Amino acid sequence: MKNLKFIIAVTTILVAFNAIEVTSAAPKTISCEQTFSKKLDIRIEHRQDQMLARNAAARKKYESTGKVGESIKLVTFNAGLLNKLFRLAYVPEYQRRSPEILNSLDIYLRQERPTIVTLQEIWHLKDVESIERVAKFNGYTSFVAEKTKNTNPFGLMILTDSRRMSKETPARVHRPIAAPRLATEKLAGLKKGFFATNITMTNGTRILAINGHFTYSSKGTEARLLQLERLSDFIKDQKEHYDYVVLGIDTNSSDRFPKKIDGKDFDEVATGWYRDKEVYLNTALLNHEIEFTDVFKATEATAPFTQDPTKNAIARHGSTTKDEPPQRLDYIWIGRNPSSNNDFYVSEPSLVFEKALTNLDGSAKLASEYSSNDGTSGGELFLSDHSGVTANAMLFRLDN
Repeated sequence: MKNLKFIIAVTTILVAFNAIEVTSAAPKTISCEQTFSKKLDIRIEHRQDQMLARNAAARKKYESTGKVGESIKLVTFNAGLLNKLFRLAYVPEYQRRSPEILNSLDIYLRQERPTIVTLQEIWHLKDVESIERVAKFNGYTSFVAEKTKNTNPFGLMILTDSRRMSKETPARVHRPIAAPRLATEKLAGLKKGFFATNITMTNGTRILAINGHFTYSSKGTEARLLQLERLSDFIKDQKEHYDYVVLGIDTNSSDRFPKKIDGKDFDEVATGWYRDKEVYLNTALLNHEIEFTDVFKATEATAPFTQDPTKNAIARHGSTTKDEPPQRLDYIWIGRNPSSNNDFYVSEPSLVFEKALTNLDGSAKLASEYSSNDGTSGGELFLSDHSGVTANAMLFRLDN
């Protein structure tokens, strides 16, 4: 009992200070952050203009020349499947949401047939094994970042549609790459970083599929920049082994905020965390160095918030999200190997896995204490404090 009280006391202190595990010197990307901070809005708008123009040109090229392409459907989703642990960051109603997420995933895989799915926050081994069974039943191959006796410490999984993958060229799975994290995350046994697998489709197209989850908290700016730098270096190191890169990621930093919160101008209520200029590097830095395209910014669609406590009851009642404004934390990026003769365009980005899907047998969804933002039950069950993101991409070669 004394040991438990001591652990809780230490945890409380760590939460209060949000201590970062590493104390290394500021990474080189900090200078990029300082550069981008000048005339920031102009640069962001210019970046989106570039992505819109590139995507439109690629689509016109494909449709006007009769190219033969390969259409893929991409999904990323932070399921928030972490039960209470020393009262650290957790998403409420784990016991009710876990089976409903599994059921919704089963329905979605069967009906929508996504090509690549990246899942974050599948922390408990029993949830990993349940998803593996559902994936196998629906003809998918599962890749897990890491397994211990009871947990998946990175919380990351990648699912690929087996029917569209080459049987002659088996997937190559990379070991997960851990990145700086907060001391509270370390104490809870949670790792942050990314892992990847090289897959080859039946037509020979090579894809590097990456799943990532960066550090959370207002004190995590330095850690997130280090994580981004390591991710960037990894992708560059792999450039000889892929035609395309697909990245599904929860960066825990946003490039979009509401103009008003509770009727007040955003600047009046924003904290230093929300004003960190590194939030804008999500797309800017990666696009600058690796030619990535944000699936929302490459289309006319307005990028929606993926974590919105004003609409999502689970986010409103979570331990760390209830006091935050709506944000866009979850992204799908796709890029091509600049040295290859390939191109692509994206279409139809949207949110997915917001609420529980209807059971196949027509039965009612699970009742939820937090089915509405005032804490009353009786409505639809939110699956997580995040919404998932999906988009389609057409991959094609320029020489066929």
